Amino acid sequence: MRTIGLLALLLSSISSLAQPVDLAGGLVAYYPFNGNANDESGNGNHGVVRGATLTADRFNNSGSAYQFCDSTYIELPPNVCIYGNFTIPLWVNVKQFSSWGRIIEFGSGQWTNNVAISAAFEDTDKPCLSLCNSSGCNNIVSETGMESN
Repeated sequence: MRTIGLLALLLSSISSLAQPVDLAGGLVAYYPFNGNANDESGNGNHGVVRGATLTADRFNNSGSAYQFCDSTYIELPPNVCIYGNFTIPLWVNVKQFSSWGRIIEFGSGQWTNNVAISAAFEDTDKPCLSLCNSSGCNNIVSETGMESN
């Protein structure tokens, strides 16, 4: 079983990390998890909760984070799939590792043209960024593992 608590997710398309970020001009979606998975950027990119349950966040604010187990997730609209540079700040509390426990995944779900951030690469405790297309996946695996709570 995989349990991951996400606190807030901000998706922003930016041109360069060295330049100041204009959130008003590049913000794609903002999910503060205020009791739901609604996009509060004003762009209407609301998420659909698929089995995940609301829980307390890291500051013990009730209903301000989501807990994911097994195949639960939050589905985002297709236009949230970002091409080019992007930033995804988030807090994750891993209670147990499982093989390929995805935290975030963009794409078709068929491992073609997908980007996935996983809490665990295969059967390790090492976070992984996977970039996949029809030819296969390139995995960038952390040299150090994460601790679970």
